[in-house]
Amino acid sequence: MVGGRLLICAVPTDVQQESRFLDARAQAATAIHSVSTKGVADWGALACVVQGDDGDAFAIAPAHVLSPYPPLNGRGIAEENAKQFRVVRAEIPTDTVPCLEGTVHGGRLAPYPATSFDVQFAKVTDLQRVSEAFSGIRWSVQHPFAVDLPDLFALMQNGVLLEIMVPSNHKDRLSDAEPVVLFADVSTYCENCPLTYVFESPGKSKLVLHSVLELQLELGHATLGGDSGSPVVVPVNDGYVFVGMHIAGNIEACTAWVIPAWELFDPARYASVDGSMPSGAISLFNP
Repeated sequence: MVGGRLLICAVPTDVQQESRFLDARAQAATAIHSVSTKGVADWGALACVVQGDDGDAFAIAPAHVLSPYPPLNGRGIAEENAKQFRVVRAEIPTDTVPCLEGTVHGGRLAPYPATSFDVQFAKVTDLQRVSEAFSGIRWSVQHPFAVDLPDLFALMQNGVLLEIMVPSNHKDRLSDAEPVVLFADVSTYCENCPLTYVFESPGKSKLVLHSVLELQLELGHATLGGDSGSPVVVPVNDGYVFVGMHIAGNIEACTAWVIPAWELFDPARYASVDGSMPSGAISLFNP
């Protein structure tokens, strides 16, 4: 009301347009079913795909996903390569042709007191089906991944939250009417954080030490078993910045633990646990 009359007024505000909100965002279907040569199997997700100088593509996921119930061999990576199948509509994939094959490249998953690095590379054997898994996730051209902790905190200024892109084709989410996106804030970077892993067969739990980002999710939200490998991202105007890979969670505490992206792409991190990366330079890309 101005002078007793109802008038239309222009009022300046600090609201900024965000063009990324205008785009429909599909949830990725990165869930996979990993089957070893010994017949043991487990669920998980793919974090990202990288490409080598020779054009070979590799998916990155936790070792405990690509090597189900990892052996107590000091590496935690299956001696014989497991095969991975994409989950589509049913609990067990109906497609009998794998889209990935585990490799010996990765870190180490070993019981206490060894230091673990829960990462393994799988060679992409069907790029089209792996590309379909990442539908809805496109890495930013300007800023594809967080390069260190200060870079991550800069991305999270002004209250921006991380998004854990849990797979829509997770076997326990196939009935969900809406895609699930879990929002989280960084709690701390924890060096040699004690985490519990299951080795060799169900029930054989062992303590491992792993340096991770600790995230706090919104109250009442948590990752599920089978979400290991989910990419953690920050949305920006031209896509997503890859922040890291989810490897473990606590449902009661609404906590998640993540390997940061800058460690996933650091050859020295693999060398520190006597692991290896595929030969030559690799780069993150949109499959």
